[in-house]
This record gives sequence, C-alpha cells and structure tokens, in this order.
Amino acid sequence: PVGGQTTATTLKPDLNGVYTVKAITDDGCFSAASNSIENKIAVLANEPNEHIKVVIFPNPTADELRIELPLSAVFKEASFYSITGKKTMSFDKLLNNNSLNIRELPKGLYSVKIETSQGSIVRKVIRE
Repeated sequence: PVGGQTTATTLKPDLNGVYTVKAITDDGCFSAASNSIENKIAVLANEPNEHIKVVIFPNPTADELRIELPLSAVFKEASFYSITGKKTMSFDKLLNNNSLNIRELPKGLYSVKIETSQGSIVRKVIRE
C-alpha cells in the first residue's frame, strides 16, 4: 500500500485490448512504476463469425449439448469458460450424435469456444 492506502477497485474489461493500471493516492500522487503495469486481455463474447455457421442446441441443457457444423468444417475442440473466465472443461471429440456430454459441468452460465478447421466461434450456454 502507498501511504497506508488500501482501497481497491475491481474492473472487468469487456473489449479486447491493452489495459493500463495507475495507482493514485488520495492526494493525487502516483508512482512512475504504475505506468508500466499492462495486461493484454482476450475477452470471450458472442462475436459473430460470418464464415462459420454453427448451431448449438438445446440451450439451456442439463446433460448433452448438440453441435451442428457445416459439412466442410471439421471439429477440433470445444472449451467451456465460467463467467470469471476460468476454463472449466474441454473436449477434443464429439460423441457419435455430434454432441458433448456436459453432465459433470456445474450448473451456470458458460461461454463455449468451438474451434473448427474453418476458425472458431464463441457462444453462451446455460447448464441447468
């Protein structure tokens, strides 16, 4: 703590980019070292990818999540991320019926990143 100050603020970025953190005391002073604290952030969001047409259903789901890919796309991996950004589960194969068994995933809201031979997409999924 600088000068005994212990106030903290948590910020959650919602765009990809470089974020700079500057610690400023109540009297307006800051350390030059504050200028060098940077983090590159990659944010998972429902960003449309016009080249890949992927259908995910049912959503919400309790156990299996079906994934329909274009005939020309090959499935590579599906990764599930919690709302805090922690990778909680991943799959490198689909089941025979083009689905993923997510029964072991705790109930909640997740971002699922699906990687294919044509690129990747991210969608929101509710596990109930």
